[in-house]
Amino acid sequence: MKRALLALLVLAAEVVSSAAAAQGAIAAETGPESRPTRIVLSAGPGLDDLANRFAAELTSLHFEVVRAAAAAEPPAPSLLEGLALEQQARAAVRIAAVEGAIDLWLVNPSTHEAVYRRIVAERDPAVAVLRSLEILRGSLIDVRALAPTPVKPPAPAPKPIAPKPARSRPARSPRTLWFGLGAAATSLNARHAPAWGALAGLHLAVLPKFCLQAEALVPLSESSVAGQGGRVSAWTGAFAIGGSVAPWGERTFTPTLGLGVAALALHTRGDAAEGFRGTSDLNVVAWPHARLAGTLRLSDRLRARAQVLAGFATPRPVLLFADERNAAWVNPLVSGALGLEVTLN
Repeated sequence: MKRALLALLVLAAEVVSSAAAAQGAIAAETGPESRPTRIVLSAGPGLDDLANRFAAELTSLHFEVVRAAAAAEPPAPSLLEGLALEQQARAAVRIAAVEGAIDLWLVNPSTHEAVYRRIVAERDPAVAVLRSLEILRGSLIDVRALAPTPVKPPAPAPKPIAPKPARSRPARSPRTLWFGLGAAATSLNARHAPAWGALAGLHLAVLPKFCLQAEALVPLSESSVAGQGGRVSAWTGAFAIGGSVAPWGERTFTPTLGLGVAALALHTRGDAAEGFRGTSDLNVVAWPHARLAGTLRLSDRLRARAQVLAGFATPRPVLLFADERNAAWVNPLVSGALGLEVTLN
């Protein structure tokens, strides 16, 4: 009897190993890290050694074996199903020894399938065990195939990659302060050639469409007025302040309109004819004026400026030629300028 049982275990290992290809597909699905399929093993009295060997063979086949208490009488299939459900197992196996034979039960509670096999030991035990394990092997493969496929935990959602902030150019600071140099022509009398001078100015933008100006006119040439008894030569300088409005804002070409007032310095020198005497004098008068100007942007830091200033001097200066009074000059007084400006910020 004991030799037949040992032969049963040895052949069970050989038969189940021969099914490695069929079980390999199932094992691949469950994966090496999945939980093994659980089986409840119940053995009759006096079969502890056989049950231990049987449990070892099932464990080597990646089954989890749970030993149940030995019972003298073989339980009914319904009781074996209840035993499997109680242990949360996929199958229950019962081994019992009767006189001259071995009884084998396998119950699958999922399909309610029950397999019973009696192996007569007096005959060829190897053949009897082989036939029994063929039945047992197929049922065990079904048990594993019916086991739920472990659900792989979902892959963690990839962390959203924050878009790189667009590299924007720093905002260009507004050009508010400009310094300019240019040439100016000032007409003291429409009937005579203008006097030339150099014009230097500062222009400060205080609002998007409004700016303040401060300009100085330095004379470079003189103008002359002829009359009875001789000729008068005049040098004209000025310092002006004012404000201008750009109706359409700053652009490539920016026209402006403005008003201002200037301190006008007139230095006169009389060249007398024979019989007359000439004198020299310096007069400072106010010159309120209107301004029409335009700027053309040449680059980010350079622009060209053209402007015309026109107004009347007050109090009105008068030239004396013997008994003749000449009050027509410097009224109106017109000054035009053309130059370049560079930003200082």
